[in-house]
Amino acid sequence: MAKLIDLSGLTFHNLTVLERDSYQTGETKWICLCTCGKSISVFANNLKRGHTKSCGCLFKSIEMGVCADGLRSHPLYQVWKTMIYRCYKPKRKEYKNYGGRGIKVCDRWLIFENFITDMYPTYQTGLELDREINDGNYEFNNCKWVTGTINKRKTRRTKLTQEHADNIRTSLKSPLELSKIYNCSRDSIYDVINNITWV
Repeated sequence: MAKLIDLSGLTFHNLTVLERDSYQTGETKWICLCTCGKSISVFANNLKRGHTKSCGCLFKSIEMGVCADGLRSHPLYQVWKTMIYRCYKPKRKEYKNYGGRGIKVCDRWLIFENFITDMYPTYQTGLELDREINDGNYEFNNCKWVTGTINKRKTRRTKLTQEHADNIRTSLKSPLELSKIYNCSRDSIYDVINNITWV
């Protein structure tokens, strides 16, 4: 059994570890004090990996940064909200590929109005927000608007090239076999075959 590492007194983002949770079962949990004053019990791994950064107030404070004067109906609001969810809401299934990997939203863009100022001038209906460096943060110098087709090519699970796409379209193998050969999902294979991606 691995030796227990005492996290007492250490600070992880907004949480300061007070003591080990004596009412736990299974994996070690620690009682933490959030900067807002609320206590929370957190799994050790979630603290060390940065999966839990606050008692929940961090995400709420970001959402509260959206003005109530009609900005929620702005064309970029859902884009901004999805970006925030990906990086700061662990319960979302996509969090593991964003916030779970350490990807953040720059401080400036935590305020919706700043995101509008920076990105709305180049926005066109139907475009999607894309990070040029896939392991980089959401910030002005790393983001641009692209079509859904281009964005889909950059997903982490899709590792296809134009050469792969050409081979897939001429192959006699089944989509399941091809997905195993190219280490991607069957949906990606179907998209190539149906000329949705890599057209």
